[in-house]
Amino acid sequence: MALELCNSYFESSWSESLEKNNDFDTLMNWVSAEFILYQQEDQQGIKVYFPNGWFVIRTIEEMDNEYLVHIWSKSKFNFSTIKEQLSLALHRFKQIKKRY
Repeated sequence: MALELCNSYFESSWSESLEKNNDFDTLMNWVSAEFILYQQEDQQGIKVYFPNGWFVIRTIEEMDNEYLVHIWSKSKFNFSTIKEQLSLALHRFKQIKKRY
């Protein structure tokens, strides 16, 4: 989960896993609700556009319960803000799934 500066833009990618394969659709609904005010596309995962950038979450085809998160932004401030919000949303989702 390293921050990378390439030609005046910021991007980061990492993969995470879910306990159950059918939790991915629930995760997509959760992320969609967390970022409801931003434009979204939902083709084979979710892509959310924010000012000066976007992030995408999609499954990794070779792995059953793994998903990939990729963030791209021209603004370091927006990159850091959205990355933190997204990380917190994913963490909350996992904590709630563990309890219920």
